[in-house]
Amino acid sequence: MRVRSWVFVLIWMLFQIGPAVASDPVRQQERAPLGISEESILKTLKDMASWGNRTTWEKQNKVADYLYRRLKENKGLDVYFHQYKDGNQTYKNVVARIRGKKDTGAVLIFCAHYDSHPAGLAAEGRAPGADDNATGVAVLLEGARVLAGKPINTSVELVFFSNEEQGHKGSKAYVKDLTARGRMIEGAINIDAIAAGA
Repeated sequence: MRVRSWVFVLIWMLFQIGPAVASDPVRQQERAPLGISEESILKTLKDMASWGNRTTWEKQNKVADYLYRRLKENKGLDVYFHQYKDGNQTYKNVVARIRGKKDTGAVLIFCAHYDSHPAGLAAEGRAPGADDNATGVAVLLEGARVLAGKPINTSVELVFFSNEEQGHKGSKAYVKDLTARGRMIEGAINIDAIAAGA
């Protein structure tokens, strides 16, 4: 299952491996405490798709509240809303922070958006977003569950963005706020539509 593979990649990149196995990637893989749950991944995909359209501006705060509740089930995560305004409406990104052992103030970001968009250019139509992007959301939620409370070197933020499909509103607001606070981004990996056929 491709989603499971992406969860493994996320965890493998972040988990602190002991010095005795650091030079042996085969032993690293064997010792990494995965505990990945396909049941949990499928639950996320079904939940996300069950709401029907999550098109930009639609059901965004409802989905944010769901993601917040799921993340709060895990001890060892600092979970909060990053709020921003667009017009007269307030929207929410959801952030799960894992503090690294070497917390320099910089951050490594793994992100996924949770809105969807109808196929093609039509403004109307079905957009349950099972692939684009419930798959990315499922990977981040499962990564958060498995990584919660684990020792990692660099601080990580798993960020779920609202209103991405039309103008990247959530991610732009988030980066603008990070910059205003003087936070440095060490890198970002965006997980989007990972179950699409080749």
